[in-house]
Amino acid sequence: MESLIQLFCALFAPILNLIPGVIAERLHVFCLRHRMTRKEQVYFLQNYAKLISDGFKINEALTILKTEYLETLGKDCSEVKFCTEALRQMGDEGALSVSDAMSNWFFPVFTQVISVSTTSKNTSQALEDLLENFNRWEAVRKELLSILKTPVLLTVGSLFATTMISMYGLKLVGGDKFEKNLTDLSAFFHAYGVWAEQNIKLVLLVMLFLTLVYFYALFNVNSDFRRVLDSNIPGFGLYQAFQAANFYTIMAILVSPSGGNLKLKEALEEFENNNDLTSDYLATHIAEMFRRAEIDGLSNLEQLNTGLLPLKMKIRLGIAGKTKGGLTMVTTFQSISQNLAEDYKDQIKHRMRNLSQSAMFFSVVLVFFSVLAMLDVAFSRLDSTML
Repeated sequence: MESLIQLFCALFAPILNLIPGVIAERLHVFCLRHRMTRKEQVYFLQNYAKLISDGFKINEALTILKTEYLETLGKDCSEVKFCTEALRQMGDEGALSVSDAMSNWFFPVFTQVISVSTTSKNTSQALEDLLENFNRWEAVRKELLSILKTPVLLTVGSLFATTMISMYGLKLVGGDKFEKNLTDLSAFFHAYGVWAEQNIKLVLLVMLFLTLVYFYALFNVNSDFRRVLDSNIPGFGLYQAFQAANFYTIMAILVSPSGGNLKLKEALEEFENNNDLTSDYLATHIAEMFRRAEIDGLSNLEQLNTGLLPLKMKIRLGIAGKTKGGLTMVTTFQSISQNLAEDYKDQIKHRMRNLSQSAMFFSVVLVFFSVLAMLDVAFSRLDSTML
């Protein structure tokens, strides 16, 4: 999949750069950020984190990485091009930070990783914590995709087989005049085949439109209605949990004595003021936290419960807000971020199993009756030839 995306980006990125408009601009940035695959970006950051943890400065680390990638993969690899551009921007153009140079090369989540690590007293530990959080969710994503693959393939395969049987299979086994001897079952599938043949282009366009609407809503709808979507639409809950894990992982670093050593409100202000740290989705929740702070004062952790967390994590946050000592902000945030992936995975796997069973039942029944209709037409033709 990533190879196809990179091929698309290589072909259309130069063209998109010439087209005015917000959508073309976003697509161009999307293409720029896919010059390296997800694995390549993670591997690069892991090497970068290792050098930083060994005491190298940012410029020194980038220079070493550039040299190693140049000797190993050659001057045309994306990592070498990034290091060259980043060193130039940070040196000649005076970019504020390495995260600025990364913005058009890495996915936003990785830009967050670098941005947060630079605010921490222990940069290498911050990088390790954030990459560990990403790797947890990458494992969840892969496992859920492997589970989801079965019901999706079954459903798509059964619909395709049924459509082909209805459009062409009945006529193939029944001959040119098969409509004269149709039973109720075969008549139903024949009617569906006629409808599908007449409307197949419209159906495909509607499916494409719904897919675009789904992904647009996933990343751009942030109103109060978003909570309904998070609770009821597949995939939205995963995005919500991933955003929550990012938020609490970063908050743990910002308030940690060995990290940013900020107070709770100061950490939220850091989120609000730093575009690298937040997304439009998180911004709505942070705005709600500040609204509560204006009314009651930001005095306890329960005020961070804005609907961003699943039920088990809400309980943990509520208990932390009521205890005197015991669970500190840092340990609470770390506990939430570390357990969110596992908690969400258990919850969604149960739903996926039910979905998979339903898809299997639907697929088997659909194909069974469509094949039965085809056999019905075939036997009707056989009977008519014997009379």
